[in-house]
Amino acid sequence: MQANSKSKSQELANTPTNDSVSSQVDQPTAAFKPDPMAETYVLEGEDSTHLWSSAGHIVSANDVDLTATFDTSATSVGQQKATQKVIGGYEILGELGRGGMGVVYKAYQRGLKRTVALKMILGGGHAGPEQLKRFLTEAHSVAHLQHPNIVQVFDIGENNGLPYFSLEFIDGPPLSEKLGKNPQPPREAAEMVAILAMTIAYAHEQGILHRDLKPANILLTSAGVPKIADFGLAKQIEEAETPGSTRTGTIMGTASYMSPEQALGDNLLIGPATDQYALGAVLYEMLTGRPPFVAARRDDVYMQVLRDEPLPLRQLEKQIPADLETICLKALQKDIGQRYSSCKELAEDIGRFLRGEPILARPVSVGERVWRWCKRNPIVASLSAAALSLLFAIAIGSSWTAAVLSAKNADLAKQTKLANDNATKATDNANEATRRSDRMKVYIQDVIKDLLKVDIYDNPRMRNYVENALEQMLPILSEIVGELPETDQAAPTRASGLSLIAKGLQEKGKVSEAQEKLQELVEFGEKRLKIKGNSDAARLNLSKFLRDLAVLQLESNRNFPKHFELLYRAEALAQDVIDHPSSSPDDNKGLLEFYQARVQLAEVKKVLATANYRNGDPMKARELFDESTRLYKEVLAAIPSGEAFEPKSENPLSEEDKKTLPITINGYITNNNLALSSLYFRTGEPQRAEKILTQVVAVTRQSFDADPTLPSKAMQYVGYLGVFSEIMIQSSDPRALLQKLEEATTIADRFYQQDTRNAEKRRRTALAHYRVGQWREMLGIETAQESFQRCLALRLEAASLDASNDRKQLDLMLASAAVGDAKKSHEIVDKYLVFPLLDNEMRIDIARALARLSSKVAAPEDIELRSRAVNVLESAVKCGYKDHVFLSSDLDLRVLQQVPEFEPLIKSLR
Repeated sequence: MQANSKSKSQELANTPTNDSVSSQVDQPTAAFKPDPMAETYVLEGEDSTHLWSSAGHIVSANDVDLTATFDTSATSVGQQKATQKVIGGYEILGELGRGGMGVVYKAYQRGLKRTVALKMILGGGHAGPEQLKRFLTEAHSVAHLQHPNIVQVFDIGENNGLPYFSLEFIDGPPLSEKLGKNPQPPREAAEMVAILAMTIAYAHEQGILHRDLKPANILLTSAGVPKIADFGLAKQIEEAETPGSTRTGTIMGTASYMSPEQALGDNLLIGPATDQYALGAVLYEMLTGRPPFVAARRDDVYMQVLRDEPLPLRQLEKQIPADLETICLKALQKDIGQRYSSCKELAEDIGRFLRGEPILARPVSVGERVWRWCKRNPIVASLSAAALSLLFAIAIGSSWTAAVLSAKNADLAKQTKLANDNATKATDNANEATRRSDRMKVYIQDVIKDLLKVDIYDNPRMRNYVENALEQMLPILSEIVGELPETDQAAPTRASGLSLIAKGLQEKGKVSEAQEKLQELVEFGEKRLKIKGNSDAARLNLSKFLRDLAVLQLESNRNFPKHFELLYRAEALAQDVIDHPSSSPDDNKGLLEFYQARVQLAEVKKVLATANYRNGDPMKARELFDESTRLYKEVLAAIPSGEAFEPKSENPLSEEDKKTLPITINGYITNNNLALSSLYFRTGEPQRAEKILTQVVAVTRQSFDADPTLPSKAMQYVGYLGVFSEIMIQSSDPRALLQKLEEATTIADRFYQQDTRNAEKRRRTALAHYRVGQWREMLGIETAQESFQRCLALRLEAASLDASNDRKQLDLMLASAAVGDAKKSHEIVDKYLVFPLLDNEMRIDIARALARLSSKVAAPEDIELRSRAVNVLESAVKCGYKDHVFLSSDLDLRVLQQVPEFEPLIKSLR
């Protein structure tokens, strides 16, 4: 064992909703596929909120690092006492270091008169059954491995009930210390890894895997001979998993050197190729001075190991020989079958390189790397061959559209010439052109259908792919649509593409532009309704278009009457499908199954509930959420008998989809209950609200901790904690709650910085900072202004992207008031006080801004501002505002309690 080493020890159910438009709009939408970007309307303070949730792989476990930390210069009292001990026949000379479960001493074996390293399990509460098992596994695994490049085990014993074993003492540093983040000469690195590969090949022949190879576990003698140590995660290759041993789902190893199968926790796949991958990672670090994957957080490294290709070594160090780079990258392939078949084969290929002979490994092309990345990505992996081929073309810079258009033009020219020569051939070619057009139409339909599956929120790197695909597809599809009958399914597919464009614009915060696309979709839906004779599919898709337009319209143009008008029409269409199911008279298609109209109607009622809440009528909102839940339960009750799937549509649900549907519907019900928790608080049941949200915050935090790389899970937790903070104004431990809010804000900041183009992440992050500012201010903490300033910066950014957006202007007004920017805040207040369609939510926000400003100015202006704020609240009450709980509890309005007219106003609402 070495001296002087300095290594460091290292969900809520899916709740998807129907997408804005099916991939083929007029086809029956019974082919139910949960939308990973589930949209849930949650009542969250300043405005309605979208909480996104999606299923993800659980990639979470303690990163086990059993490497001892050595420092022979340490002279703590404990170490001095240790030097006086005798354990078995070993005299303790000093402590070398401690690892995850063991302590290592430098010891003198009296009988054989030699210096050894003595490794013991940590005593007391540190040693659980699992640690004892791993400790003994290491001892027994290595004891029979007799190899000059493996640290030898001399003896296994026990002292006071705790096991120990003695090992060969290595008088040099670990390889990690020698590297010191500095690239090594390529030939020297290759020679070292060839020795290590042959050594591990020997261990594999003896039936032992290492599973934690890394530079810190490779010790160097004073002569520079490498010795592999620390088989703490070793495993018998043929050993079957037994209860209590390492299970599938438990991640074992060290992140930066971990193979994809280890990062997945899939122990059934872990084998010799796992150690071979780690040797590739060691070679990569020796050649470049850094591991193949590095990140500030271990979980981020996991995701890189699973999804990303390592940077080509020669991009980091140009002097690395191309053949050695090829060998290293082959060893680091994600797919086990693409790596060397054994560590011996790796060593032999390195040997060929060292001797100047041709190597067996072949470099991977750019196109192949892109293709492999596509297949690994959890979203793209589910796409059709058509979509994958398109992505491949985009990724390698293909001028796909130009080629298609050029081919079409060439075909047209050829057909014209042939027409002049031979009318019959011209007709045949025209028919072939039609067939090609049909094939192109089907191809584009397949791609757009798959694009609807892409979750940009959790996979922002897919944004450019989706945008490029749509940019290339839609002009061609539009041209095809113009040459086809109005009843053809190409038109609905084009509508699906438009819905994706609208979704992308909204995702980037360009709500006004997104609204224009949705308005076009509504017009398409109106036209389609006439063409398809009020079929179920045509009515229900128009209902979806109207619902989505209503949501965007209220944000961008601030017109509650129009908002309700659109929603009431969407509601009526969905109800009409339930009451009067009908197929299209031209083709008998478009008849939907029982559950689909009820789910759509429930979704519309959910949006209506949010609108009433925002307008100050929590009781009406509660009633609508209850109606939505009733519809969901009606679907659940009809599933066992099969009634939910009647009448039969053209595309019936698969058996797998039928199993998924109850889970999805229960997710909808859960989300309704969560939204209702805030309404319970507003309608006089605070204890009920607190109980629900306490559980929800705990569960969403667990879900986030289980998969901390997914933005949806992170922002879901941030959002629910924010809602929870609103009902916990009278918390008995406000500082503890503030600490959680601050942590959540840090989480939101991190995910926003990873995807600064996403408007929803920006909005949530700004709101999180605003809430922290409110709570800090309430507790008299000076850093409140820092939080408000951060919120203001984010809201200024949002407003700059969509200057005409009313909701963003109101958010900016509140943030400006919070930092004391009277000029900007008054400018927006004055603008909206004379707004022709001034609504109650706007009145409340204006009153909040005026109240906030009053705390920033001196008398008598402060009194004037507070009085003005109360006047605005009174006007809201006259216009039907009923939420006295919010007026009494909102932190922005607390200063109004000093105004005599405020308390009578609250009493009038009780």
